[in-house]
Amino acid sequence: MSLLDLAQAFFTAVEKTEQFPVTVLNYVWINQKAAKPDKDGVLCHVPLHYLDNAFVNAKENPRTDVIIWLDHKLLDPTSLFFVQSHAYYNAPSNISFRDLNEIPRYKKWGAFNPNQNIWKRVDLARLLVMDHSFIQTDAEQVFYSDFDITNIKIAAGFLQKRLRHFGFIVGKTNSGVVENSFFGFTREKGLATLRHNLLPMTRQSVRTAENGYPAFRVWVKLSSITKNRKICAVKVPCSGYVMPKPKLYKDYKIG
Repeated sequence: MSLLDLAQAFFTAVEKTEQFPVTVLNYVWINQKAAKPDKDGVLCHVPLHYLDNAFVNAKENPRTDVIIWLDHKLLDPTSLFFVQSHAYYNAPSNISFRDLNEIPRYKKWGAFNPNQNIWKRVDLARLLVMDHSFIQTDAEQVFYSDFDITNIKIAAGFLQKRLRHFGFIVGKTNSGVVENSFFGFTREKGLATLRHNLLPMTRQSVRTAENGYPAFRVWVKLSSITKNRKICAVKVPCSGYVMPKPKLYKDYKIG
């Protein structure tokens, strides 16, 4: 074995033994209404370009388990076939797909009724899947991201430093607006505020407001450490941003 081979073997062994926390990154897609096959000529009612971005982020974070949650009750067989086929050919090995209906609270809570405002459902579901991930896995860190966030680096030093210090992180726009499109919580320091503060506050908010954002803003203000924006560790798009759809997907009415 050459010296180069020995060096490569050494660094590979070091990399494998590095201490990195067990992490889970969650995505959520919920259809506004139950999808119908070929309605308006749409072939797939899940935007595949959203999945493409999740696949890129998964490849950039190979030591993180990435879960994409869908509500299978609101998807037609053709859409599920497109999703499964697209994932088979393109998704990295750390991607998995799960049905939101596996989560007992998702099935039980009235806020997830398809007749409810979609933003109420999505804002509450993003928190629910994080809490569920802590329950169902031994993850030390659990994240949620909207599909339009790019360049997620969970292992980045500045992100890990802030997350471990405060117990949670959120995203903010270039103009400094804190958004609920990205979250990260640690089991040791952050789970308690997720489970006992943010999640119940959001559940209450969606009963009276159009979405869960008012509860998020109150939760942020209640955390005095956020005055210096130290918990903001990821740049996110401004509210209302729409991720461009590739021409191929437009032409074939996919997503």
